[in-house]
Amino acid sequence: MDARFNDNYRRSWEKLINPDVLRSNLVLASLYITAYETLKNSIVDRIRDFFTFNYDENGQGIPDVRYNEVTRLNRNLFIASCLWLQQNGVIDPGDMEDIMAVREHRNEIAHRLLEILADIDREVSLSYLEKIRHLLQKIEIWWIKEFEIPINPDFDGVEVNEEGIHSGRMILIDLILSTALEGQNTPSQSRTTNEIEPSN
Repeated sequence: MDARFNDNYRRSWEKLINPDVLRSNLVLASLYITAYETLKNSIVDRIRDFFTFNYDENGQGIPDVRYNEVTRLNRNLFIASCLWLQQNGVIDPGDMEDIMAVREHRNEIAHRLLEILADIDREVSLSYLEKIRHLLQKIEIWWIKEFEIPINPDFDGVEVNEEGIHSGRMILIDLILSTALEGQNTPSQSRTTNEIEPSN
């Protein structure tokens, strides 16, 4: 046990002081947080905008009273927005579990970053990053198909293939994911696929 502890301590220290690995892990942490915030904005902002019809003198949107059907679902606006999406069939209970999981990992990265950078057994999860992409794509496509395309006369009589739908957020998340995956193929990364799988 002592030998194992000493080996883990040595490998963790080497992980922290290797400038290439440290740089790569910091970039990956930043990419993950950016991806999560993109998902969060899609979840919260799209619903708020949907219920917004008036603006104040500063151009800030004033949600309609019907927005209360969202906010009353939970004191936390993000969770309330997720519940509204679930109630309206946009996401299912499995998606809800994934959202909570990627949220928890985001909080871990934001509040315990040093441990992730210095502990050989802890990493930013690429599998959660891929879940973020899947969730964002699902939500964005629903809004575009259900609300944006029907009111756009350019699409009258046009059959839209989901594979051809790309919102700005979807393009950003694809860029984030491709950048993160590219970083895993560089010599600076010493971890394996098994080492980046999330632990439950």
